[in-house]
Amino acid sequence: MKATNKLINPLIVGAALLATSMCANAQTGVSFTNDSGTGYNIGYEMKSRTLETGISTNIVYNKPSGSGRSDYTTFFFGGYAGKRVTLTKDGIFSYGAMGSYGLYRSSKDAAVNSDTREPMVVGAYTGLAYVPSKSIELFTRLMPISYNRKNSNAVEIELFGEGAMGIKYFFSKK
Repeated sequence: MKATNKLINPLIVGAALLATSMCANAQTGVSFTNDSGTGYNIGYEMKSRTLETGISTNIVYNKPSGSGRSDYTTFFFGGYAGKRVTLTKDGIFSYGAMGSYGLYRSSKDAAVNSDTREPMVVGAYTGLAYVPSKSIELFTRLMPISYNRKNSNAVEIELFGEGAMGIKYFFSKK
């Protein structure tokens, strides 16, 4: 497995740098997300009154078939960074950049699978969040436009094709 992508790595590093700069004035927490590209994700979240950032990961394991030709695992890593705008007492609008990158590992010929070798999605997002308490946030995000690489040779520009929804739990009570 090698991460040779030059587009997603700066996004993840940028999200990490934004998170570092927010540390003194941010709530930290965990998230559970279902997105349209990678499925269920577990993440680490940070937010301030006006900024948000997070990183997430998941693993897709395909159980080996009798022939052993479909035995593969994909590790997904993602990140986002954006601006938060308060709409109401418990409603938030957000926008920013979001992306995910997959590392593919196969014990046999991965080309026989319909899944991708190094899938990637990068784009802008808009989102809405409902904040019923200081610790809980229910959110949804939609990518109006995204760059989507299904495999090493197939690239698409998608309109309203990617999104995510989930729940965040924040530890600190700022």
